[in-house]
Amino acid sequence: MNIRELAAALNSAADGHDVGQLQELRVRIRSLRRRPSKSLFDGRTTFDNYAFHLGDRSELQFNIGSEDGETEPYVRFGVAFSLQLSQSLPTIAPLLPKIARFNEYVRSHPERCAKSVVANVAGVPNA
Repeated sequence: MNIRELAAALNSAADGHDVGQLQELRVRIRSLRRRPSKSLFDGRTTFDNYAFHLGDRSELQFNIGSEDGETEPYVRFGVAFSLQLSQSLPTIAPLLPKIARFNEYVRSHPERCAKSVVANVAGVPNA
């Protein structure tokens, strides 16, 4: 199964689960005029080797990807903040408090974050 097929399968499986309501939640929390997508992953954010949910650059992103392991390829999955600078994100400064809050949550609730890894980011409190 490739990443595009996996993203489609996750979209189908998300129905009936909280994560399947992510775009509706984003509309309410961010006061969006309309739902940006009907699914978690869509064609704008699904690529050959990775996919992330359609969302704002300032948000925590759900992501999946394929990686080459030492002996065989594997699928990675998780959440992350994109620190790649762009026109819409010329500095990571707006993300730093969110990253610190997320890192604190992970440290405070390890039982809810199986096998989680918190990346250290210079200048982020509690990183």
